[in-house]
Amino acid sequence: MNAAERAEYLDDHHLVGRGWRSVVLEINEGISAIDPDYTILQVKEKFGGLRYYFELTEGLPQELWEKAERIVSDGEKKCYELCESCGTSDNVSTKPPTNFGWIRTLCHTCRHLSNRDD
Repeated sequence: MNAAERAEYLDDHHLVGRGWRSVVLEINEGISAIDPDYTILQVKEKFGGLRYYFELTEGLPQELWEKAERIVSDGEKKCYELCESCGTSDNVSTKPPTNFGWIRTLCHTCRHLSNRDD
């Protein structure tokens, strides 16, 4: 997957909420520096957290895989501290809405709005 194909994939704004978009782009930038031809397998929200699945070019040394995995792990952890809707780090929690539904990582304001819309 080349850089243009990754950019096209990441331009799909339905992968994750806009509040996590900058983290996804940081992960892409970090892995691209390790392997310009790496492949994004999938980017999504699951159980209130970011999931970023990728594959490096075959034959790269193990230490590069480990470095790329640290970049992804750091980004995934960071998203538990950011509202997936608006991106703030104030009053963020990871839980389902009051009337069932998906587990989401939201700030108090976005959670209130989300619960009203359900």
